[in-house]
Parts: sequence; C-alpha cells; structure tokens
Amino acid sequence: MRISSSQYFNLNVASMSDQQSTLASMYQQISSGKRILTASDDPLGAAQAVQLTLKSGALAQYSTNQTTALSSLQQEDATLSSVSSALQSVQTQIVHAGDGSLTDSDRTAIANTIQGLRDQLFSLANTTDSNGNYIFSGSRAARRRSRTIRHNWAGSFSGPRPGCGLPR
Repeated sequence: MRISSSQYFNLNVASMSDQQSTLASMYQQISSGKRILTASDDPLGAAQAVQLTLKSGALAQYSTNQTTALSSLQQEDATLSSVSSALQSVQTQIVHAGDGSLTDSDRTAIANTIQGLRDQLFSLANTTDSNGNYIFSGSRAARRRSRTIRHNWAGSFSGPRPGCGLPR
C-alpha cells in the first residue's frame, strides 16, 4: 500500500494535536495541583475520591456529634451534682427541724430555707443548654418539663393533677 504525502501530513498533524492536548491536560493538572480533573481522567480514581469525600464528611460529623455529646454530658453531670448537693441540704434541714428544742420561728426559718432549696431544684430541673433546649426534657427539649408546685403548710396542694401528663 502506498501512502501519499497528504496522508502522511494529516497523520503527523493528528499526532501533534493529540500530544498538544495531552500536554495541555498535564499543565492543567500541574497548575491545579490535582491529578484527576474530570471523571474521564481516571474513572476508578474519581469513584474512590467521591467515596473518600463522603467518608471525610461523615467523620467530621461524627467528631462534631462527639464534641456536642461530651459538652452536654458535662453540663448534665454538673447540674446533677448541684441537685445532689441541694437534696443533701434539704435532708440536713429536715433532720435539724426534728430537734425538739426549736421554736416556731426556728422552724419557719427552716421551712423558708427548704422552700428556697425547692425553688433551686426546680431551676436546676429546667436548666437549658447553649441552644436554649431544656437538658432534662428528653425528646421534647424545647418544652419546659417542670412546673412550679404551690404548697401551703396547712396541707393543701396545688399543682399538676395526677394523670394529666405533667411531671410531679
């Protein structure tokens, strides 16, 4: 078979065009700092890059969730320590109130102290996190769980009715 000059010329032009295209692609890779610019450059590598990007995002989310959970647990632990301290103070006041040598004014002072501790416990039960969510409200974090209970020392009670769905 005979090759004409024009065919030989066209073959060389096509080869030079392909080499220029390859060179332009290499320059683009060098300037961007990326080996894969399009999925057609390396389909397997592009698929792996997509998977790695997804895994990286998931790991970042896990890290954020871990930090949030740790912060929440630390706040809950501090609040529960305060609750424990307040309950210990209530117990101490109740034991002190059983002293037969106390006067009525002493017992009234103890009752006022216990009422203050009760108010403190309600405040602790309604502690909010940095987002304004109540930390002891479970899945209804935006809803206040504890309500103030009014009690007079004559024995009557005014608060949530049993069975109405509100905490006691």
